[in-house]
Amino acid sequence: MKDQSAMSMRSVGRKSVWTKILVPVLLLIIILLAYIIFIVENRRYILDLNEKYIGETASLTAQRLDDLLLARQKSLDILAITVEQWIDEPDVNSGLLKFLQDNSIFDYVEFIDSSGLNHNAYGLNSDSTDRENYLKGINGQTGNFIIFNSRITTETLICFYTPLHYDGKIFGVLNGMYREETLLSSISAELFGESAAAYLCMRDGTVISCVGDDDITNVFDIFDEGRGRTVSDETLFHIHKAFEEHEPYNFTYQDSSGTGNASIAVISDNDWMLLHVFPSSLTKTMEREANRSGTTLTFMISVAFAAYIAFLLLSNQKWRHIMMRHAQTDHMTGFLNQTAVRSAVNDLLRKNPEKLYAFYVFDIDNFKQANDKFGHAFGDTVIRRFSELIRSCVHEDNGLLGRIGGDEFVALLPVPDQEWAKKKASLLNETLDCDCISGDASWHMSASIGFCFAPQDGASFHELYKKADSALYTSKRKGKGIHSMFR
Repeated sequence: MKDQSAMSMRSVGRKSVWTKILVPVLLLIIILLAYIIFIVENRRYILDLNEKYIGETASLTAQRLDDLLLARQKSLDILAITVEQWIDEPDVNSGLLKFLQDNSIFDYVEFIDSSGLNHNAYGLNSDSTDRENYLKGINGQTGNFIIFNSRITTETLICFYTPLHYDGKIFGVLNGMYREETLLSSISAELFGESAAAYLCMRDGTVISCVGDDDITNVFDIFDEGRGRTVSDETLFHIHKAFEEHEPYNFTYQDSSGTGNASIAVISDNDWMLLHVFPSSLTKTMEREANRSGTTLTFMISVAFAAYIAFLLLSNQKWRHIMMRHAQTDHMTGFLNQTAVRSAVNDLLRKNPEKLYAFYVFDIDNFKQANDKFGHAFGDTVIRRFSELIRSCVHEDNGLLGRIGGDEFVALLPVPDQEWAKKKASLLNETLDCDCISGDASWHMSASIGFCFAPQDGASFHELYKKADSALYTSKRKGKGIHSMFR
C-alpha cells in the first residue's frame, strides 16, 4: 500500500512538473506564433498603407502640375493680349521679346512669324515649320508640347504657345518656354522623410523631366534587372497598359534592400504621365519601427497588443495629417500651395457669399535676375524673405496666403471697404520694397501687385485670379513696384 501510494505521488509529481513546463512552453509557442503572424500581417498592412498614401501623393502632385500648366497657359494668353495692344505693326522684335522674357514667369519668350521662322530674345533664329507650336498656333490653336533638343539651346523645353493677331488676322505665334529644370519642384514628392524618384514622361515612356536617375531616357528602363529594381511579368504588363490607356496604377517592386512602392498618375490635360518610385528603405524603416513594438508583444501579449493597436490608430491619424499638411503646404514659405489655396478660397467664398474680400496677386519684380546673378540658393532666400514680409503685413487680418508659382503669391483678406484694401496694397508695396541680404549677396526687392474684390469681380478662385492677374500685369507695364486694382 505504501509503495503504491509513493508511486502514485511520484506520478502526480511528474505530471505536475510537466504541466508546469508544458503550459509556459505552449504559451511561448502561442506567443511566438502570434508574433510571427503579427510580423507577416503587419508587413502586408504597411505595404497596403504605403500603396494608398503613395497613390494619393502622386495624384495630388499630378493635380498640382495640371494646375500649373493651366495657369501658365493663361499667363501666356494674357501676355499675348498685352503684346497685341502694344504693337503698331504685325511684328515682334527681339527687344520686345527680351523685355517680355525678363518680366514674365517664363525662362524664354520667343516668336514664330507667319513663314515659320522662330525668333528669340537674343536675335537668334531657327526653322519651326515642322514644330507643333507653329503648325497649330498659326491655325489659331493654343496648347503646350515638349521640345526635345532645342534647335537654339539644345535643351529640353516645355513650350506653351498661342496665336498673335493684328487687325483681326493671325500673323505669328507667341511662345513661352520652361527649361526642364523648372519643373523639378513641381513633380518631386516626399513621404515620411523619404524622397521619391519622380519621372514626368510621355505615354510612350519618354522622360521629359526627372528627379532621381538622370540617365533614364525611357521610364520602362527603370525596371530592367541591370538597374537593381525588378517587377513581376504581370506587374510589367499592367505598367505598360496604364501608359497605353492613360490610367493610374499603383504597384510594388523588389530590389536588394526589399520591397518598395511606386505609383503612376496621369496629367489630365495632355498625354503626360507621372511616375513616383519611393525607396524600399521607406517600407523597411516602417517595418522596423512597427516590429519593435511587436517585440514587446511577445512579453506582454494582452497589454502590449492593445497598446500597439492604439499606436497604429494614432500613427495612422498622424501619418494622414502629415500627408495632408505636406500636400497642402509650400515647404519653402509655409503658405498654402496652389491646389490648397484654390480649394480654401473657393470654400471661404462659398460659405460667405455676401462678405467683401480683397484678392491680391503678388509677383517679385525681376526675380529671375536675382536667380541668374546670385544663384538659386539666394533666390530661395529671397522667396522666404518675401513671404515673411507678406505674412507680417496681413497676419492679423484672418486671411488666406498661398504660393502658386516660383515667385507668385496670392492673398484673400476680409476687408471693410475698398479704400481699406487700397491702403493695405500700399502698405504691402512699402514693406516689400527693401533689401534682401544673405552673406555677401545683396539684392533690392520690390513687388508688383494686382487686386480685385469678391463678390463683385468673381465668386471663385479662377475668376478672381484672372482679374487680379490682369491688374498685376498693369502694374508691371507701369513700371513695377506698384499696385493696380482691376477695373
